[in-house]
Amino acid sequence: DAWMVVNDLIGANNHTAVLRWHLLDAPYEVDVSRSSVLLRTAAGPMWVRVVGTPAEPSRIEVVRGREDDGSLQGFAAPYYGERRAIPTLEATFKGGLPQRIVTFIGCGESVSGQMLDHEQLTERWEVRKGRRVHMIRLARPSRAVESVVVHWKSSVGDATANAPRG
Repeated sequence: DAWMVVNDLIGANNHTAVLRWHLLDAPYEVDVSRSSVLLRTAAGPMWVRVVGTPAEPSRIEVVRGREDDGSLQGFAAPYYGERRAIPTLEATFKGGLPQRIVTFIGCGESVSGQMLDHEQLTERWEVRKGRRVHMIRLARPSRAVESVVVHWKSSVGDATANAPRG
């Protein structure tokens, strides 16, 4: 009932990156201070929270069917030739690379996370879902890393997983 999606931007120099999540068309509340959106679905609440390291989002908003300077945002095309406006979460990050952007998505209780500390090759993250706390260790962003190795510990038990990096 919770997901942690990791996006690593590898490179050099300063850049602006915009992460977009197309959301369910349901009533929502944006909490800019927490970089999060609460969707009020028929099945219950759904939470989306975006964090970054080293830079946090400089802007977070939900757009719906916006056309700016020839750019279309906040639309879905469920059928060929049909375009529907849908809520789309946009989080903007500005700064030097590498940049790690992590999205936490959860149903029911709120979900959040933060990087606690890092070593030369790994980062230690805390993920909270309601009263549960999970500790996750991720490989640091690098071109040399061919897979992200995740180790987590929770009140439920210990587990290890390997996920291909793509």
